[in-house]
Amino acid sequence: PAAADALQFVELVSTSGILGLFGTLYVIQAVLISMIRAGRQSLFLYVLVASLFGAMNVMVSKILTMFVRLKMTFSAIPNPADLVFYGAMQAHQARPLVLFLTGPQILAGVVMGLSIVGQESFRQQALGRFSVMQFQPVFFATFNVIATLSGLLLFKELDGPAHAVLFFSVFSAGIALILYGSRFLQKARSVVLPSHIKLHKENLGLKTL
Repeated sequence: PAAADALQFVELVSTSGILGLFGTLYVIQAVLISMIRAGRQSLFLYVLVASLFGAMNVMVSKILTMFVRLKMTFSAIPNPADLVFYGAMQAHQARPLVLFLTGPQILAGVVMGLSIVGQESFRQQALGRFSVMQFQPVFFATFNVIATLSGLLLFKELDGPAHAVLFFSVFSAGIALILYGSRFLQKARSVVLPSHIKLHKENLGLKTL
């Protein structure tokens, strides 16, 4: 069973197209970041950049988790970074470039590090310009949509059209509820109470100095 799982993992990673997917995402990121640097500092741009960086982290983390779990039971399994660059046939022939790390492994570490730093950097920039109530729900919804869709495309996790329709229906309903709740809370915070029902210290039984 361990060997069969390892072979399935090797086939999955080597044929996933993650290299092209990450390349596309980084091109999109470069365009979005250049728009922000040019002065178009809208909430959606910050949310999209942070969400794309987060989705990359999720995909890499999922592959590494699968690799570590399989490595403990089947030590001959090649590193996923080598599989992506060299394919299933040549991955075992990869030679270390620095210490015990190959070139693809170093590049994968750099990509993951940049994604973590990029996500947190743009999250903090957004929170410095927009309120938590504005940013966090939209970020949560967008991040989950992008991460889920990327994972489904990368790992082919849907079992046929019926499963896809059911999954996306429930998933879309959940995201819609999050966004609706966010807008409702924002409107509630903006309501100005009439003066005769505002709370004062005297109403709460507190002593004033």
